[in-house]
Amino acid sequence: MIWLSRKKALIFSLILALCSGMPFRVEAADVVGKVQVASEKKEDVAGVVVSLIPLNSSQAASLKQSPIHATLTQKHKKFSPHVLVIPPGSVVDFPNRDPFFHNVFSLFEGKRFDLGLYESGTSRSVKFDRPGVSYIFCNINPQMNAIVISLDTPYY
Repeated sequence: MIWLSRKKALIFSLILALCSGMPFRVEAADVVGKVQVASEKKEDVAGVVVSLIPLNSSQAASLKQSPIHATLTQKHKKFSPHVLVIPPGSVVDFPNRDPFFHNVFSLFEGKRFDLGLYESGTSRSVKFDRPGVSYIFCNINPQMNAIVISLDTPYY
């Protein structure tokens, strides 16, 4: 269970706002939540994303971020970064930096797509047009995986 006092919540809000680079107004609030990680491996915790969404829907609407252009690189048979958080409407490039073909696809929840085979030194792009979680894979190298999370909040 995560319990933050008003003072800690204010500091947490300030840090999040400063990191987002957006203009902000700081308000004190109680934040209560629970994060459970089923694995006891420390490296599994590194992929956890926690986001905060205001209960007030009009306030939540004012937090909408502008889309960005991000990159999920394929190199050494891995995606980097492993977890990528973006606002809805963002475009993600998938450059192939390995000396062989890759095929990037996602068939789950978030954005469904299949970029087909493409060679070393080339790149393909996908627009993530709505909030959701997309699990990314390569059918050439089954050990390759990544997660793209499209969030409607800058607080994550």
